[in-house]
Amino acid sequence: MAGRSHKGKLPAERYKEDDQRRQEEEEDDQRRQEEEEEEEEEAERQKRRQEEEEKQRRQQEEDEKQRRQQEEDEEKRRQEEEDEEQRRKDDDGE
Repeated sequence: MAGRSHKGKLPAERYKEDDQRRQEEEEDDQRRQEEEEEEEEEAERQKRRQEEEEKQRRQQEEDEKQRRQQEEDEEKRRQEEEDEEQRRKDDDGE
């Protein structure tokens, strides 16, 4: 059994198997790393999408608030004009 060792295989065979196993592990590590990076990128895209949606929602709320305020201001102005016109009519009528 000269030259034979570990599980009856020649050292060259063991080295070849070790290299193959190491290469498979490296490929697995690379694949895992790529998957993690893809997951992180997707999480970042989703975060940006949510932030953009929130920004748009806040902008819509602000626009709606301004629109309501403008309508209220216009209604007050109209009411004041009507009141002023009514006072003039009352003054003229007296």
